[in-house]
Amino acid sequence: VGWHDMAPITDGKYSVECYLDALDACHSTLRQKLNGRGPLEVTDLNVFHTGGGYHIVRKAFERLVRAENKGIKPDEKERLLQEKLIPSVSILKIIG
Repeated sequence: VGWHDMAPITDGKYSVECYLDALDACHSTLRQKLNGRGPLEVTDLNVFHTGGGYHIVRKAFERLVRAENKGIKPDEKERLLQEKLIPSVSILKIIG
């Protein structure tokens, strides 16, 4: 009600910040529901909703990984990326 256009309002960097802030809030709530366990511990794949393309999804996943393990080594982060994210973004990487 009151919207002139049904398309989402976006503002580049600010929209990405909002998306990542929402991810942080969801992660926190999910950890509580999982009794302190993180989603990376209990999931086989991680799927992110975005209209911004692969680079935003990767940024979100890396943020989730850092939240789960602040001192993660680059090779372990890459392993998680290949195991838990890449299988869910194959079409996104093709179509953008």
